[in-house]
Amino acid sequence: MAGTRARALAWRLEKVGRVGSTSELALERAREGSPEGLVIWAESQEMGRGRLGRSWTSPPGCGLYFSVLLRPAVPGEHLASISLVAAVAMAEGLSGVCGLAVGLKWPNDLRIEGKKVGGILLDFEPKGGKRPAVVAGIGINLRTPPGGFPEKFAERATSLERAGCRFPEEGEMIGGLLERLEQWYRTFLDSGFDPVRERWEALSDGIGSRVSVSLAGDPAEGKMAGIDAAGRLLLDTGGGKLLSVDAGEIIES
Repeated sequence: MAGTRARALAWRLEKVGRVGSTSELALERAREGSPEGLVIWAESQEMGRGRLGRSWTSPPGCGLYFSVLLRPAVPGEHLASISLVAAVAMAEGLSGVCGLAVGLKWPNDLRIEGKKVGGILLDFEPKGGKRPAVVAGIGINLRTPPGGFPEKFAERATSLERAGCRFPEEGEMIGGLLERLEQWYRTFLDSGFDPVRERWEALSDGIGSRVSVSLAGDPAEGKMAGIDAAGRLLLDTGGGKLLSVDAGEIIES
């Protein structure tokens, strides 16, 4: 995969008002043949999505909600790595904006002091264009919603404002995040996943800690040892055994 020499991206920002989902709109554009570099940015979403079928609270004025269309020239088994590429880029970009450490929790959470401030969700579209499309949906909590976060997330969620961050106007902010995303996307295409993996592990706020991971409803416990060359979570379950987890959720840490 390394050595493909990615060309510079020309971001095309499409600002919309209230939509169902920025990712659904980006997937529609992908099916129509839109080239990579399209960014759908919404003021609010009615059906914002998170992992495992969860909803993402997306009220106007409280968050940055955008989806990016990419068409990476990589084998299909490497497409899921784009989630970790985006996570590294967003963590670095937000840290630069806020002056606060933004950590990563496997597989797709952006966190400040252990609380979720953002997340990334990938969608794939095989139709429309010479290469399959990957849509990275990104949600970042800028401000706490009126009345607070939904009760089931209240203790685990935060916003940049609540964390004490003074952030620039949203347009300037998204521009900086996209610049960092392009840097890491090009690194991924040119040099493979290893640089991304090393940086992801450096930004993770859970390496070395004992965690419990939900695997199809059954928990597996161990010490988080990092991620492998495919972006799977490595769980040290003791006795020198490393368990590779490609789908699941850290349910405590």
